Amino acid sequence: MPQILHIIPSFYPSEYYGGPAESAYHLCTALAKQGYKIHVLTTNADGPERIVSASDASADRGLDAISVHYCKRIGRGDFSIEQLIRLPAAILHADLVHVHAVFTPVVLVALFFSRCFGKPVVWTPRGALMAWGRKKKRILKQLWIAVVFALVQAKRSVVHATSDDEGSMLLQEHKGVQVSVVPNGVDLPSLRMRWDSRSKKRIAFLGRLDPIKGLENLLEACHLLLESSSAKTWQLDIYGGGPEAYQLKLASQLGQLGLSNAVTLRGPVARSEKSAVFSEMDLFVLPSVSENVGLVVVEALAHGVPVIASKGSPWKILEEKRCGWWTDNTPASLANAIAAALNEDLPEWGDRGRTLVEQDFSWDSVATKLAEIYQRLLAN
Repeated sequence: MPQILHIIPSFYPSEYYGGPAESAYHLCTALAKQGYKIHVLTTNADGPERIVSASDASADRGLDAISVHYCKRIGRGDFSIEQLIRLPAAILHADLVHVHAVFTPVVLVALFFSRCFGKPVVWTPRGALMAWGRKKKRILKQLWIAVVFALVQAKRSVVHATSDDEGSMLLQEHKGVQVSVVPNGVDLPSLRMRWDSRSKKRIAFLGRLDPIKGLENLLEACHLLLESSSAKTWQLDIYGGGPEAYQLKLASQLGQLGLSNAVTLRGPVARSEKSAVFSEMDLFVLPSVSENVGLVVVEALAHGVPVIASKGSPWKILEEKRCGWWTDNTPASLANAIAAALNEDLPEWGDRGRTLVEQDFSWDSVATKLAEIYQRLLAN
C-alpha cells in the first residue's frame, strides 16, 4: 500500500491546540486500518508550558498503528528546526504528502519540497483561511496565502476543506485549485446518561477560551435570560483554557453582569474526561464569531446532546435535522435560542443528533472519502 506522510505542527496526545491535533490522529488511525502506511512528522508542542514526552506518546492507544516522529520544538510555540531538517528526506520517501495548517513555516517548506520532488499533495487548511483568521497582520497573511496557493495549483494537488462553507470560499477566492470537501469525524461513544429529573438544565460550552468563540456574547445572553426569568431553571458551565488575560476578562464580566451564581468557569478538560463532561450536559452552545467546523459540535451530538450553534459556524443542518438550533451570535439571539431549547424535549432532540453522527460523521466514512482522494491523485 502507498506510504502517506502527514505533516502537522502538533499531534495527539497534544491537547492545548484543540481539535486539529486530535482529528488528524483519528484520521490517520482510520486510514491505517484501511491498509495505508501512515507516517506523521510533527513537533512535541503542547502549548507554551508543556511538551509531548516519549512516555506520553507511548502510553496512548492506537499510536502503534502509525509511525509518529515528534520533533523538538523551539521556544514556547510549535516551531521546530528539526522538523524542517527532516522534511526533505521524509517527503522524498513518501508516495503522497498530506499537509495540515497554514500559517506556520513547515507548511511552506513541505509544499515547496513536495512540488520539487513531484509528490501528490493533499493540503488541509483546517479553517485558518476563513475570514477571522485573516484579519490580523492582513498584508503578511495575504502574501503568505498567495505563495501557498502558487505551490498547490497543480494537477496532483487537492485542497481539503472540512465544511461546505470553507469549500465554497476556497473555490470562489482561488481559481484553478482542486477542492474536495470531507468533514471531520468523531468516535461514537456509549449512550449518555439521562438527566430528565433535574430541576436545572445544564448548559455548557467546551473549547479553547478565545475571543473568536464569542463567549462575551454568550454571557450577555445569560444576563438577558436572568432578567426575563422569575426563577433560574438552568446553569452554564464553561470548560476550557486559554490566555490568562482573557480568562480574567471573562471572570470580570461574570461579576459585572451578576452571573456568579449562574455561570461557572470550570477550566480545561483532559481528553480522558471529555465523555464524562458531555454526559452531564443537557444542551451545548457554540457561540463562535467564526468557526470552520467546530468538531466539538459533532462530539456533543455523538453523546446525544442537542446543540445551539452560531451562524458563524457551518451547522445549518442542526435545524434541518431538528437536533439543534442555528442562530446569530448576538446576545438577544442566543438568549432566545436557549429559552426555546429549554422548552423542548432535549433527550428527543439529542437522539436525532446521535443518529446524524452515526450516518455522516464516523471516522471509517471520513477515511474512505480521503482514501478516494489519495487514490485519484496517485493515479495521475
